[in-house]
Amino acid sequence: GIPVNDSAVDTAPERRPLTEALRFVASGSAIKFRPFRGEDIRPLIRQILQQWPKATFTLIGANPRNNFWWWGLKLRFGQRLQLRSYIPYEQYMAFMQQTDFFIDSHPFPGGTAFAEQILAGRRGIGLIAKVQGYSPADKLKRASVAEVLATVQDYQDAGIIEEIIAVNG
Repeated sequence: GIPVNDSAVDTAPERRPLTEALRFVASGSAIKFRPFRGEDIRPLIRQILQQWPKATFTLIGANPRNNFWWWGLKLRFGQRLQLRSYIPYEQYMAFMQQTDFFIDSHPFPGGTAFAEQILAGRRGIGLIAKVQGYSPADKLKRASVAEVLATVQDYQDAGIIEEIIAVNG
């Protein structure tokens, strides 16, 4: 596994209580979210925003001008779908403190963001990709949109933090 910074993690971090106005975030370079060979994160985002009418979804790393594949969802959901190409690190860390669920990039996952956000107390979810590395954090990913939505409803991650530290720490 790719090493992550686990120096501040001794126990499971405290999480924000869930409300109807859930905050979902995904981040990564724009290419990690571009639909590829039938793999696409947009159906998941669409279902999240439909199932939780007060929820917001922020994608950090998307270029709203050039990444045309986001235009349809942006028109449909307006301000509930935030597309940000960049956030300075300090603002990113503060923003993440108010996030309920961190969604790994899809169809191209990879890197350390998913495991790091789980270690920081975010609830991690995502879709299993055809190509990916390995971290115990990947156990929180599901094969279908319906399974991810069910995970949001009944989130279980007992033991994952310890496994992430053992493999990636």
